[in-house]
Amino acid sequence: MTAKQACEKWIERVSAYADGECGLVERILVRLHLRECERCREWLAQVRADEVAFRAAYLGEDAEEDLTDAVMARVAEQSGAEQRREQSRKRAGSQRLIEVLVAVGMLAVLGAILFPTFARSREKARTSSCMSNLKQLAIATEMFAQDHDGRLPGAVTWRDDVLPYVNNEQLFKCPSDEVDNVTYAINPLVAGRDLDEIDDHQETVLLYEIGESGRPVFPHNGGANYAFVDGHVKWYSRENAPEELQTTGFAPPTQSYGIAERLKLAYEASIEVIVDNLYQAVLQAEAAVREYGGFILNSSLDGRGGYASLTVKVPTQEVGNVINALGSLGFVAHREVAGEDLTGRYVSAQRGIEQSAERQQRLEGMVREMADDEQRVAAESSLGEVEDETAQAQDQTFDIDARATLATISATLLQGAVAPEPTGVIASFLAAARSFWRVLQGLGSVAAWVIVFLPI
Repeated sequence: MTAKQACEKWIERVSAYADGECGLVERILVRLHLRECERCREWLAQVRADEVAFRAAYLGEDAEEDLTDAVMARVAEQSGAEQRREQSRKRAGSQRLIEVLVAVGMLAVLGAILFPTFARSREKARTSSCMSNLKQLAIATEMFAQDHDGRLPGAVTWRDDVLPYVNNEQLFKCPSDEVDNVTYAINPLVAGRDLDEIDDHQETVLLYEIGESGRPVFPHNGGANYAFVDGHVKWYSRENAPEELQTTGFAPPTQSYGIAERLKLAYEASIEVIVDNLYQAVLQAEAAVREYGGFILNSSLDGRGGYASLTVKVPTQEVGNVINALGSLGFVAHREVAGEDLTGRYVSAQRGIEQSAERQQRLEGMVREMADDEQRVAAESSLGEVEDETAQAQDQTFDIDARATLATISATLLQGAVAPEPTGVIASFLAAARSFWRVLQGLGSVAAWVIVFLPI
């Protein structure tokens, strides 16, 4: 501020006059006032002197340049410099972001390469722990057999029988149980048998891994561990798994037990399976029946109702294999195998045929020797009855042979609650979305590691 002040009523007008911002009439009025007011004249002179001093100090050698233009040029120059600095900071930030994204991408690629390796290594450790469990359980099972005259524990009571010998319930679960609910079971084909009745201890499976459905599973890198009767444990891939566990054991015995020359056993089985793809499951079921030497009596499919039914005939010795093949199509909701011993009926029918043949032979001789017509007619009538009895006995033996040779299996396939697979553009979009989500998950894991180790 200047030492002297202009008139309060005229200070704004005189200031505008000094800056050249007033009109012609206003300038005339201000000049007339300045002639009469000394205070305003002195204030205006002081303002102009201050302007000259500021111009000399601010502009230096360019004191003649317009002050307003010079100030605005300086402001514009400083603003441009600030903008350039801001742009430089943004470019530097973008470059750092690109570098971080490149680093994260490289770590994601390394993770995609290394994570499966880590998973396989972890599963190998679980496989070794599983083999140790089976080894201890196999030894405990043999100890039980030694204490019970060489007889192995039964399939139902196996765990309770062996538990006192190991005193550790955790041994009965595979280390992969957290993921696949895997546990161990005794081979039903050797359970309860005497060790002396088993021919090859090195090749006969004693214990194996099963899943929640009770069927063999392969949780260890596509394979599973098996303990054998002699005590050793070995890993097998799914393709090379022991074949003896691929059957349920439903098959006619190979010996007669001294009852008859050959036992006549008839089986009827039923199974109900929940599948994901009904039509494909029907085709696979029909193929499995043909593979094991059977044939199809009836096959129906109701796509709207979501079920299919098959009635098939298979060789009796293949009942177990066919049941397992049908069960592998999905989740087994129900399974039943019923057998009937027809040996006694078969022996009686055979004896009836032999007796009828003897009676028929005697009656034929009597008919030839009889002279009386009435007696001959009566003998011929008896001969006809004997022939009918023989035919009935032959039909009975044929029926028993047929039922003992071919087993009947009724299969019901139910469509599970599975949404149909999308096709076309929708399928492509969903596949891309799933892939993108997996990439994001990988990048998120890598970013977490970067955040943790970046300060270090």
